[in-house]
Amino acid sequence: MSAIGAPPSEAGKAAKARLKSELGAAQVVAMGDYPYVTHPVLDGFPHLDTGFVEALASALVDLPFADRTAATGIAGVITVEAMGIPVAYDFAKEIKVPLFIARKKEYKVAGEIVVRRKTSYSEANLSFNGLMEGQSYWFVDTLLSSGATLKAAMLAMKLAGAKLGGSVFLVSKMDDAAAQKLARMTAAPLWALLTLSVVDAKAETAGEAHGFRVRVADGFAVKP
Repeated sequence: MSAIGAPPSEAGKAAKARLKSELGAAQVVAMGDYPYVTHPVLDGFPHLDTGFVEALASALVDLPFADRTAATGIAGVITVEAMGIPVAYDFAKEIKVPLFIARKKEYKVAGEIVVRRKTSYSEANLSFNGLMEGQSYWFVDTLLSSGATLKAAMLAMKLAGAKLGGSVFLVSKMDDAAAQKLARMTAAPLWALLTLSVVDAKAETAGEAHGFRVRVADGFAVKP
């Protein structure tokens, strides 16, 4: 695994630095046993800054395609509703390909592929439409946690006879070993702009402090 420095574009540099700072100060909400880090680009609360999202998407494109002319042979970008949509839309727009959105609602139409996704805090079906046999798609999302969403998309692509070209995330909560394992499983490169970990202050300080602490670092690039 190799570390990723600041993206080459000035807008991307500024957006990455802003996101890193804001995540470090973000509020953490316990959803069962899962510590959920709140931030507009992760959950839409209280609102999205569209210029910020556009700059973050440019920073994401910079990871695999600093040279935009290298983004060839891509049939489209895939994401999952809801919070992946804004950044994936701008990502797809930059490399000039269609955006495919996996929905939680099943339309029961011809060619629809429905797979089950179980994350750290929820479980639901995802419906994919329009994927074409023999084509290559990229997966873009805001958060990589357990890898369940990417694995569901991989299964849908496999059932469609398509393949994953690569996957790009704004933030990863995976450690190095898990990210490397996921890249090998998907047989495709994997990028994250930033990494994030949540530490229980009570455990870290032997009970002297309480609450959660968020630690943010530069992201990574992993090849299968």
